[in-house]
Amino acid sequence: MASLAELLSRHPAHLWVGARGRFVGPRLATGHAPLDALLDGGWPTGTLIELLADGPGLSRLSLILPALAALTREGRTLAWLHAGTTPYAPALLQAGVDLSRVLILDATEHRERLWAAEHCLQGGGALVMEESQRIADPLLRRLKLAAAGSGAVLFLLRPSSAAAIPSPAALRIQLSARPYARTRQLSLIKGGGGIPRMLSLDLHAAGH
Repeated sequence: MASLAELLSRHPAHLWVGARGRFVGPRLATGHAPLDALLDGGWPTGTLIELLADGPGLSRLSLILPALAALTREGRTLAWLHAGTTPYAPALLQAGVDLSRVLILDATEHRERLWAAEHCLQGGGALVMEESQRIADPLLRRLKLAAAGSGAVLFLLRPSSAAAIPSPAALRIQLSARPYARTRQLSLIKGGGGIPRMLSLDLHAAGH
């Protein structure tokens, strides 16, 4: 008879081990060494990751662009469900993103956006979804399951106010910065063993 540990290891993308409070499964390097160390190797794949910040999404995008570039170079599709502002192609190209692998989705109605997100995740690539509206817990769980089923990478960009609302996301990071500052303050509010942790990160530093 297989041991419990062996049984759990067969489906890592679907598991959250409560004793450790950490996601069990494959990781994707973030491109920022201090953040990789904080996250035990990088972004968890096959699950829901929430990045919470106010104002323009530049801080969040700078945080995830190295990983997105690596995925597109591997030939995986990156779907981008924006919330009114189309991603700036030259900036993506400069970050190393293969634009031939990028799919920009233009959907405005709430249910239409969630439907599009779920179907994109079934393809097993990556999805960046910007969302300012509140998303019901069952719908978040559907997106999480869709990512788990295909091993997709799912980044959900939400306002800071969403931090006060419980979420099934495996990882939640809140970002803040002073005006014109190079560094970003990252607060790991879920996914760190139940203990909030902080990291000051210069997203433009050489070698990160």
